[in-house]
This record gives sequence, C-alpha cells and structure tokens, in this order.
Amino acid sequence: MDGTMNYFLSDQIQSQVYVNGIKFLKSNKKNYQIVNEPMNPDKIKFLCNYPGCTKHFKDNHHLKVHQRKHTGEKPFTCDYQGCKRRFSQKNNLKTHQRIHKGERPYECEVCHKTFRQPTNLNAHRKRIHEPFLLW
Repeated sequence: MDGTMNYFLSDQIQSQVYVNGIKFLKSNKKNYQIVNEPMNPDKIKFLCNYPGCTKHFKDNHHLKVHQRKHTGEKPFTCDYQGCKRRFSQKNNLKTHQRIHKGERPYECEVCHKTFRQPTNLNAHRKRIHEPFLLW
C-alpha cells in the first residue's frame, strides 16, 4: 500500500475498495480512508464527509462540532427568560450567557477595564496599551 495517513472507522464497515493502492472503507454513515497499517494513534484522523469539504480532525468530537457548520445544527439553547438564542457549541452559549449575568471575568491589568471574552481583552491590550510599551 502507498500513502502515509491512517484513518479510524468507528462505525461498522459495510464495504471496502482499493483505489491506487489506498483502501477506502464505507460505513453506514461516514467514509474514511485507511492507509499504512497498522494504525499509529498519533496519526489517526477523522474526515468530514460533507461534499467538497476536506477537513479532518484528530478525534470524533471535533469532527461532530465541525459538521454542525454544514448542517446548521445548534443544540445549545439559552434558557434565560425571553432569550431563545441557539448555539452550535456549548462554550459559545456560556460566553453569551455572560451578557445576562453581567459577568466580565477578564480584566486588563493596566487600566482594569473588564471583558466578557479573553480575545476582547487581548485585542484591547494590543490596541490601547501595546503602542505605548517600551521594549
């Protein structure tokens, strides 16, 4: 066999075919490619089966989160009264809920301004304080 990557198949294999020395396995839900057996855990990848998408991930969880971009699935709903916003990732829901709770847990150590997200704090530091720092 030629090739260098291994792919893991979690569902039961329904069929397999070789193309140019590469074994392709087809399950009832996903397509995976396996090459260079035996499998090395450091090189396991999960492939997105969405048409035209070539993304691959080291674990099934990250694949499932990614696939929500294609399906539009948003399983996490804000339960605050009057707010029914939905999110594809639990962490995005938690960040959103800080608005309702008034939480701003990330504080600038220079001016003590607070932020809901660490990315906003980092952008603030770069924009406001970094130009004045002497290295």
